[in-house]
Amino acid sequence: MSYLGLSHKKHYAALLLTGMSLLIFFLLTPNVVSANCSCSVGSNGIYVLGYEFIAKACPSDPPSDDTSYIYLVYPVNCMGGTITKYTSYGDIQGSPNSLLTFYTSKGYRVLKNPSGTHIIAVQNGNYPFTGHVSGVQIGNSPAGLYATTNPDSMNQFCTPVSSLADEDGDGFPDCLDCAYLDPTQGYNCTPHCDSKCIEQNLGPKLCPVPGLVGR
Repeated sequence: MSYLGLSHKKHYAALLLTGMSLLIFFLLTPNVVSANCSCSVGSNGIYVLGYEFIAKACPSDPPSDDTSYIYLVYPVNCMGGTITKYTSYGDIQGSPNSLLTFYTSKGYRVLKNPSGTHIIAVQNGNYPFTGHVSGVQIGNSPAGLYATTNPDSMNQFCTPVSSLADEDGDGFPDCLDCAYLDPTQGYNCTPHCDSKCIEQNLGPKLCPVPGLVGR
């Protein structure tokens, strides 16, 4: 009995240590897998979410909402807690401002990344989507532009785009990786953030900050 009791104590101790290690890991790990592509269906049960727009080019330097891009257009649903495309509508050309103006005039609730190269337009028709999108409670909110808690988290595309390089396969194109965790580096840092770049298991690469490199 004492042997079994000791084994159980060791087992529980191991579980406790594992749980504490995981808690410390999540507390110390940057929120790089934020709510960007997460969603939840509202009380009305409507899962038809709206559209995802992804620019086929990296942001202008400096970024401007008046820059014209060719956007890939993906109708998306909220399926299994994730924003998921169900077909493709080809592409359209316009600026972030022109898309925002058009879709809010049609009643859509809009989320975008800082550069305007990634936009999610949430439908508000006869059967509106009323759940959460990218961490934002949409509910019965009126048309307009809505901000995520961390705007740079919108740099992660929900639909993979082969036309933009994504070396680490995290959903953040290389041209947006650097700015995601260190806005002071800007969008024009080297494509792979140089050889001192730190690879994170759960997200994009970190650009070294002057004075902190080598620590």
